[in-house]
Amino acid sequence: MPSLLPQGISWRSRRLWHPIGYAATALWMGAILAISHEDSNHPLFKLIFTVPLAGWFLGIAAARLIGRLWPREPPPEAERRSRP
Repeated sequence: MPSLLPQGISWRSRRLWHPIGYAATALWMGAILAISHEDSNHPLFKLIFTVPLAGWFLGIAAARLIGRLWPREPPPEAERRSRP
């Protein structure tokens, strides 16, 4: 089955997940600002930083759990030889 990711990017790579996390954080903050009309007294405004922070913590915990359950495959022989 062909991969949906561009060649050279692994689903385990931080190069993939960090930008996704940054974008999700920015979208959340933008949505809260739009919904609350930038009113800091709005009830949703209290969650503007809490939800992204909790999301990052849960993402890190899930990555560590997945990393323990599915260990990395060893690199191919050619790649192993090219490393110092």
